[in-house]
Amino acid sequence: MKHRVRKWWSFLLCLAMVINIIPITAAAADEGIAIDETNFPDAVFRECVSNMIRTIIKN
Repeated sequence: MKHRVRKWWSFLLCLAMVINIIPITAAAADEGIAIDETNFPDAVFRECVSNMIRTIIKN
């Protein structure tokens, strides 16, 4: 009996954590990061990131 109660509490705690994370990730996805010299000072890395984003958007 005690094991079953612990299992349910674990499930409810896990569910509460997931529900709390959802709005944070949704807000982070809306803002975005500009691919410019301020955020990516290395020109080679900036180009690599730009190419990866273009590839992801195309597919």
